Amino acid sequence: MRKDIFFSALAVIVVVALAALIRAKGPPLPLPIPRWVAPIPGPNGRFLWLFGLLSLSPPEAENVHHSRVPGPLDFGPVRCSVHLQSR
Repeated sequence: MRKDIFFSALAVIVVVALAALIRAKGPPLPLPIPRWVAPIPGPNGRFLWLFGLLSLSPPEAENVHHSRVPGPLDFGPVRCSVHLQSR
């Protein structure tokens, strides 16, 4: 237990010391003015197919719980069965 505390404290001290010695450079001056940026949300070209695929899903599927929970529940048993069959 004491070794863990010692090495954790040592790691924090090393990181703080390096940050103090190296001193990261800040953004270049002049700073950009955020209101000049046109925030037009849109899909990235690499994910355009994914947005098209998701647009075909029913509106009820937009809930986070409906879209994230079935994945681990469906693929978890499949991964476990593949692992058990490979033995």
